[in-house]
Amino acid sequence: MEDRKLLNDDELEQIAGGAGTSVGMANWAQRAYHEGWPYVWGGAMPGAVDASGLISSYAGTAHNAEAMFAAAPAKGSMSTMPDIPGLGLYMPGHVGVYVGDGMVVCALNKSEGVVCNPLSSLSWTQWFQIPGVAY
Repeated sequence: MEDRKLLNDDELEQIAGGAGTSVGMANWAQRAYHEGWPYVWGGAMPGAVDASGLISSYAGTAHNAEAMFAAAPAKGSMSTMPDIPGLGLYMPGHVGVYVGDGMVVCALNKSEGVVCNPLSSLSWTQWFQIPGVAY
């Protein structure tokens, strides 16, 4: 994956508490990966997240994969997914963030933490626009 500009702490602070952008969401997820954030069940703060917590710590959305997906303003099957970094990816009980170039960041489990893997590495069923994020 090519290097992308990560937001600095001041930029993240300005957007993490309120409505952000899709690019900001992708940068937030990449930051979690590059900094090696651990998976913490129920975690939703910088440095300690679970799958939905990775997203809700940026977007301020519901900290629950099913509720987050249900509240999405737009969604669709994987065959219709637009190439927009910062989209949410969903499978029952789990969410991740598409960061572009066919890559996804998600808080996977306690042993692996936040990972960045090819889109095809997990069985994502749908994409969705994350509530509270501008696309």
